[in-house]
Amino acid sequence: LLDNALRCNQPPRNEVRWHAVALIDSLRRHIDRENNMIFLMTAQMLSEKEYGDLAEALARTGKAPR
Repeated sequence: LLDNALRCNQPPRNEVRWHAVALIDSLRRHIDRENNMIFLMTAQMLSEKEYGDLAEALARTGKAPR
């Protein structure tokens, strides 16, 4: 529904707007969980060397946490 409405340049309807807002909210919560839970848990489980290696690998791919 959202994809089709955007491709057709239709004016946003309430339903399309709702789906867009829900998608953005879901992505924001996902990113927040990654930044505030997953990376912290990873840091606790890996040795300093392993975490450093991971940080370097992420930096090389341009996906390092900010």
